[in-house]
Amino acid sequence: MDNDIILQRLKKYFPMPVDLRKSENYLQTSEGKSYDFIVRGTMEHAGRCELNQWGRLVHFEVMLGLVLSSTVLSEDELVDISWNFVRQFYPDVSGQYELSTVFNMQEIYSIYFEKKDERLGVTIPYVGFNVGISVDGQLIDFSFDYPNYKISYLEEMISSEEAKKIYVDNVELELAIEYCDLDTYINGDDDYHLLYKVKRNVVTVPGTGEVKLIEEREKYDYVSIERQETTLTSLYEALGISKDHHKLGQQAYKAGKMEVWSKLLQNNQFDFSMFLPEDQVIKIEYDSKGLVQHVLSGEETPRMMDKLSIDEARELALNFLFYMEPEAESKFLLRVNKEDPFEGEEYFDKFADGEDDQPFQLFPQQGYEEMYRFLFQRVKSDVFVSENFITIGIGKYSGSIRLYQNTVKNEASLESIDVKPVISEEQALKLYEQALRMELSLLPQFVGQLRVYSPGYLAKFAKEHQYVEAIDAVDGKLYEIDLNDPIPY
Repeated sequence: MDNDIILQRLKKYFPMPVDLRKSENYLQTSEGKSYDFIVRGTMEHAGRCELNQWGRLVHFEVMLGLVLSSTVLSEDELVDISWNFVRQFYPDVSGQYELSTVFNMQEIYSIYFEKKDERLGVTIPYVGFNVGISVDGQLIDFSFDYPNYKISYLEEMISSEEAKKIYVDNVELELAIEYCDLDTYINGDDDYHLLYKVKRNVVTVPGTGEVKLIEEREKYDYVSIERQETTLTSLYEALGISKDHHKLGQQAYKAGKMEVWSKLLQNNQFDFSMFLPEDQVIKIEYDSKGLVQHVLSGEETPRMMDKLSIDEARELALNFLFYMEPEAESKFLLRVNKEDPFEGEEYFDKFADGEDDQPFQLFPQQGYEEMYRFLFQRVKSDVFVSENFITIGIGKYSGSIRLYQNTVKNEASLESIDVKPVISEEQALKLYEQALRMELSLLPQFVGQLRVYSPGYLAKFAKEHQYVEAIDAVDGKLYEIDLNDPIPY
């Protein structure tokens, strides 16, 4: 297809007139060309496209902000629009591809058309077209991926039932209490439940039946804490807020309120946010019941002070913990520091994914005082409450409370949970197995720049992209998460 025809056809996918020009700083090589779409009469970028050395469209994106109309099309209608776009630019080969996956991301759908392998009757993952489209039918982006690949077929392979047995044999169940919120589980109810959490030790089952176990995640040790009487009498005292401090502001919202304190008479730089500490202010966040959920301090600290030992800092953290939670010894365990902790501190869990040797730093600015961080895991009768803990950060020099975070959702509801399972672990695993099926697919691995596919099986459940992550230990309900994100292999 002629380049001019492709470029002129793409113009109609913008809501206003656009002009074309070659991209100045993007892909102008013998392997392809890039073009920018500019809103006519302005310098505003409306979009971009890339054509390969054979003049085929390999990428197109609309860069304007998405403005949805009141129209909401069905999934089938969005698939048809996307498929028509593919056929418009690839009429000669589109018959070799078929609809593979539809990811519903609320306002946007990501739709994949992948090349079909006639021998196995399955599509080849991520070899083909991806179309991004809004719920009202606006085309947002398009890409064509045709990597250097080959398929290594097997003369003999295990059946789906054999694959299922192997998969289930590599599933472990762990008893835990969890707050099943709707953000985590599509069938959650925003309450605590006693669950068997699913721990999968394999991701896929190759057609040979030889599985590769998932690397064991680092485990922490936990120790009990002894009851002690706190020396603190008020929250403000504990946080070092004195008569020299002024309340700079307070903001109320549905879930609670936030106070901002400082020794300054005014500070126009702070935000009502708990994302990072800010100069010279102490922030306190309360929930709707008036309980403290989060403290963040950015007050300056003299650097001429001696550095506290880890033991001294731990005692200060425990002193504050028992002020906040008088029965902490029965509710919390202390996470033990790693074998080689950073600067001897009890390091709080990483806040973001990253390289193992470059953990995310909560306070990256150099001006803020370093902390010892202590994590106290919420338990009930020795059963862990998933993702429920208190974190306390103690300034390494000042000994002041730099950070306090309580992730317990609803203490009253948590107290009413019975930790004795009604359903046994064996029964729960059987329920999981009944819901599971194994689907034939092509599993990729990379050999240099070559993508090599081999037959194998993927775990699937009743609905596409929905996976059972837990089984209720009382009534056997299967709790499901929605992995509705287009994450390539």
